[in-house]
Amino acid sequence: MEDFSVKDREKYLISIENKRAKENLQLLLKKVNWGNADRCQWQEYQKGTNIYGICNLYNSNTELEKLPIDEVKQAVFYRIDCVDNTIKILKQCNDTCAVLCTEKYILYETENALIKYDVISGKSKKMYYQSKSQWNK
Repeated sequence: MEDFSVKDREKYLISIENKRAKENLQLLLKKVNWGNADRCQWQEYQKGTNIYGICNLYNSNTELEKLPIDEVKQAVFYRIDCVDNTIKILKQCNDTCAVLCTEKYILYETENALIKYDVISGKSKKMYYQSKSQWNK
């Protein structure tokens, strides 16, 4: 998981040595509305000619190893076509934490649930749910 300061994103971009990773981040930087987020945590993996990635925008003065869900302002899920060098935002969610993005589904956390979103059908399903009253026991 990579993490950088939103205000220093251009410096961070320059520091990336891997050409493909740099191209991917350039595409992402053009598409994401940074709003009032302080930091970005992002991760990608490649399957065939596509790269799937997640981006969590959050507020903190320093990089956080464990990202509290209530700190995440926006989660972005995307696919990059390496042949065409294009990016497609598959889903954006406010006040959720991105977990995983694949060609078939997206996983994200809310304050009390883990949600699986089917990219093909557009339907969501709660995979896990815990009521707030259970947290205090």
